Amino acid sequence: MQLAPHDDQPSPPPSVKLLRRWMAPVVLAPSLFAWGGLSGLRDGWWPDWMAAAIAASLLALVGAAALLALARAVDAERQRADDGMRRLAPHDPVTGLPSRAVFLDRLDRALAHAGSARETLAVLVLRLERLDGLRSSLGAGAVDALLAALGERLVDAAKGDESAGRLGDADLGVALATVRDADDAARVAARFLDALEKPVEAGGAVTSVVARCGIALCHAGAIGADELLALASATAERAKAESRRVAVDARLSARAASG
Repeated sequence: MQLAPHDDQPSPPPSVKLLRRWMAPVVLAPSLFAWGGLSGLRDGWWPDWMAAAIAASLLALVGAAALLALARAVDAERQRADDGMRRLAPHDPVTGLPSRAVFLDRLDRALAHAGSARETLAVLVLRLERLDGLRSSLGAGAVDALLAALGERLVDAAKGDESAGRLGDADLGVALATVRDADDAARVAARFLDALEKPVEAGGAVTSVVARCGIALCHAGAIGADELLALASATAERAKAESRRVAVDARLSARAASG
């Protein structure tokens, strides 16, 4: 069964909805008083309390606008906090893979070990394509089911000390604790790409994704986890731009260091 398309227009937060309910009479009151005042002034009738009533209504209108702005700011801050909690969660709720924070923590420890052992480590960023098009055609729920299946495949394809995680909406990551050289890392990347690109049934339809892989090598813990992951991400973008399946940045490999 095909799932309903994803609605890209979320409903307003509860606090904004509540304020909207009582802002209408607050906005309407000054208009009524102003109309009545102008009509009375035209007819030569202007009670003493009219100016004070109009001023009070205008102040209420300004206050309502300020409260609405405050409510939006509070809801935005709450959303940022929720997003931060999701980033810090140990596992991605869609794929079940370790979150970006956990992946980076493991990568930091692997880099420390590589530094003491004088070994070469590699990071793979597997960038999935066509996700936005699939969301439009199959719906967000179907794409979540697809990503869950791809997460399972990534785990099944991993061997030994290879550690996987979800880095972003369309990015999956794999850390290789030890590799011999760029060719060795590229062979491992091909194994993961083959697993990800097999057809998957999602949303009542059989579909597939195209994936590109960017690889960054690092010998003896030369840089930190964030920097190494950024290199791999940029290399994945280069692979896409050059229509290549795999691209490698080996500037920090053992061979480059010895040369």
